Amino acid sequence: MIIDLVAIIAFAVVLGLIVLFIYIKDRETDKRLSIYEKAIEDLNKRIFLLEKNQKKLMLSKETDIEHEIKRIENALNFKIEEALTPVEKSVKELHWILNKFQNEMDTRIENIEAIVKDITAIAARDENIDKDRIIELFREGMTIDEIAKQEKIPQGKVEFVLKLANINS
Repeated sequence: MIIDLVAIIAFAVVLGLIVLFIYIKDRETDKRLSIYEKAIEDLNKRIFLLEKNQKKLMLSKETDIEHEIKRIENALNFKIEEALTPVEKSVKELHWILNKFQNEMDTRIENIEAIVKDITAIAARDENIDKDRIIELFREGMTIDEIAKQEKIPQGKVEFVLKLANINS
């Protein structure tokens, strides 16, 4: 029974401490809330005054802003023109250089095509040489000069064909 009494007293003390703790915390929370309320009211007053002043300033500054925008726009246009002039000149110069380069390349390509055409014609003539015919004519007893005249090919080519065939002239 004493234990029950001690337990009830201890429980009552703990409960009293909890209530006291909650009361203290509630007071602290109330203080904080009152501080926040005062701060919010102060901020609302300031916002009201700022909005009031802003309306006045907006009316007076609209014309100033428009004037300033036009001034800045004119200054920017001038700067852009000033900056673009050398760029435009450089672009025209580069265009002229590229055209000149293109013309030079076209001329070189035409020259190379002409050279390739000549080389192809020479190579085609070399392919038309009938090596077996040259060897046959030489074995029949014709000289290198006679074979060259008859086949209408240079004497050196006749000699070259005969050397490749291992025929002594």
